[in-house]
Amino acid sequence: MTITFYNVLDDPRVLNKTLGSPLLTLTDVKLKDNVDVMNPVLELKNDVNLMNANYFYITEWNKYYFKIPNETNNLGFIVRGKEDVRYTWRNEILQQRGIVGRHENSTDKNGKPVYNCFLNDDRLMVENRQLVTALTFPSGLPDTDEIIMVVNGR
Repeated sequence: MTITFYNVLDDPRVLNKTLGSPLLTLTDVKLKDNVDVMNPVLELKNDVNLMNANYFYITEWNKYYFKIPNETNNLGFIVRGKEDVRYTWRNEILQQRGIVGRHENSTDKNGKPVYNCFLNDDRLMVENRQLVTALTFPSGLPDTDEIIMVVNGR
């Protein structure tokens, strides 16, 4: 397999990362045992310098990975990766059309955060319920145009 290593300074959550120039490209890299394409484990020789590398690309799979810190054994380096699905699938993500259901930075005219309580959002804990209680007056309602309503809330 051909692996290209990079030093990426962008936030991991950024969709379009700046890869910059490759630090190192290795050919004939072997995978360690059985691995999946989401979390590969690579075996590298001792003569490889990956001090500044924190990201890599596997050409044969056309996928990008965050490099987890190296482990060493008597044969060389064991490099583990975790797929960067945002960068790997960025073109497909950017072509999607849909409704944005969450916007964290919404504020009202006074700068106070505004949340839409009707959205089902697992990151924002809300409880939106209505409590209605009807009480019967002991002697009934008077025969006038007056109505008493008590509201308790914030």
